[in-house]
Formats: sequence, C-alpha cells, structure tokens
Amino acid sequence: MTLDLWTVILTIVSFFLLYFLLNTFLFKPIIRFMDDRKARIEGGLEEGKMARQAKEENRRQLEEELRRTGGEAKQVLADAKSVDEAGRAKVLESARNDATAALKDARGRIGEEKKAAEASVSESMPELVAALTARLLGDDTVVSANAGLIRDCVLTAREQ
Repeated sequence: MTLDLWTVILTIVSFFLLYFLLNTFLFKPIIRFMDDRKARIEGGLEEGKMARQAKEENRRQLEEELRRTGGEAKQVLADAKSVDEAGRAKVLESARNDATAALKDARGRIGEEKKAAEASVSESMPELVAALTARLLGDDTVVSANAGLIRDCVLTAREQ
C-alpha cells in the first residue's frame, strides 16, 4: 500500500471542508436551538417558582383578610343584634303602652255605658213596675190611678 500525497491532501481538505460545512449548517444551529430551549425551560421554571411564591403570598393575604373580615362580620352581626333587640324592646314597650291605653279607654267607655244603662233602667223602672202590676192584677185603671204612688215607692227603694 502506497500513500499518495494527493489523496492524503484531498482527504484532509475534504475533512476540513466537511467539518466547516457541518459546523456551520448543523452543529451551530443545533447548539443554538438547544441553548434557546434550555433558556426557555429555565425561564419557565423561574416563572413557575415566582408563580408558586405569588400563589403562596396570595393565599396568606387571603387567609389574613378572611380572619380580619370574619372578625368584622362577627362585630357587624353583634351590632345588628343589639340594634335589633333595642328596636324590638321599643316596639314591645310601645305596644304595651298602646294596649294599656286602649284597655283604659275601653274600661272608661264600659263604665260610661253601664252608668247610662243604669240611668235608663232607673228612669223606666216605675213604668215597668206599673206595667207588671197591671198585668198581674189584670186591671189597668188601678195602675194608672196609682202611678204616682208606684213611682214614689220605686224611687224610695232605689235611694235606700
């Protein structure tokens, strides 16, 4: 086997030419693509960490706000209850006062009506006694003749 100088030179030139072409059109784009991909992955991981931290911070803030608003809500409910109880007490007191006034008024009217009824019965008592006497006796002339006497007896009995 003999070595030909031209073949060795052409092989070396071919090798470097192939190396140059592969490096320019294959290796550098693949390396650039891999570096870009690595950068995107690292950026995504960093964004994920930041998102996780933001989520945790938001969760803490939400819990704090819930604690704060829960206390405020309890205070508002307690205030509303006390206002409601005060209003209920006022309405109840007003209703009691109204009922007492209505009862007094009704008792007063009943007393007045009772007195009026008694006066009406007292005024018509002599006529009633005379009518009953006439019916019992069956004689209207005796009753009409003695109407004054009957009236005087009824008035005397009422005064006693």
